[in-house]
Amino acid sequence: MTRPLLPIGITGWSWVGALGSEYWLSTGQQEDQGQTGARLRELLQLGGLKSHKGELGIPGASGKCPIELPALIKSLAQYDSRCARLLAFALDPLVEAVHSACRKYGADRVGIVLASSTGGIDATETFLAERKRGTTSPDYQFQKTHPHHALLNIVRGLTRARGPAVIVSTACSSAAKALGSAQRLI
Repeated sequence: MTRPLLPIGITGWSWVGALGSEYWLSTGQQEDQGQTGARLRELLQLGGLKSHKGELGIPGASGKCPIELPALIKSLAQYDSRCARLLAFALDPLVEAVHSACRKYGADRVGIVLASSTGGIDATETFLAERKRGTTSPDYQFQKTHPHHALLNIVRGLTRARGPAVIVSTACSSAAKALGSAQRLI
């Protein structure tokens, strides 16, 4: 039997993807859906979504965040990959709120729930393509760039949160399942 999840207050959220990036830190007011739609249309014009028929030989579109992403801070450089940079970029507007929660409730009571479908697969694919050409980089370390626990270590390093840490990886349903998991933890 399935039970509906009880409503909880979400005070901030962030996303980054092929359309670019956006975040809202709630002020207790309903976000203007018309403004959100206008922002999404603006991001679409940046060209993050592209047809992949030529590259993959099948119809459809895929995307890549169309903005330059900053490198990770020095203490987290060992985890550097495009996936890690996307995570740090999406997390940036929320870091101070998480620091505040850690001060208020204690870092051991602030948990992390992330969603990902592929972890750092971009770094692994780059390594495999280089290996095929015989030009592999000695910097690639599977255990630091591909596994999901690397993403959790990045969030812990940026937020100081030390509570339960979970990553949900269920392909397209990851985000929804992560929200449900977070609600259950609360």
